[in-house]
Amino acid sequence: EERRTIRQRQKEGIDAAIAKGVKFGRRDKGFPEGWELCYLRYKTGEVKRSYVMKQLGIGPNRFDYLKRKYELSRGKS
Repeated sequence: EERRTIRQRQKEGIDAAIAKGVKFGRRDKGFPEGWELCYLRYKTGEVKRSYVMKQLGIGPNRFDYLKRKYELSRGKS
């Protein structure tokens, strides 16, 4: 019973926050500076993935995430 009450009050608070325009979740970091040039060089085969990661100071998971996000934003698959 108490748990249900807590959940109900929590839901009301979340709904009120959404109505006010509060955004939930982590903020988007965006693309690192120089991403587009490095990505284009990578895509043409001029440089390897490891080179791009080293230049931008990112790891493999971040690289894969940025690559997917960039390609989706450009309408590529």
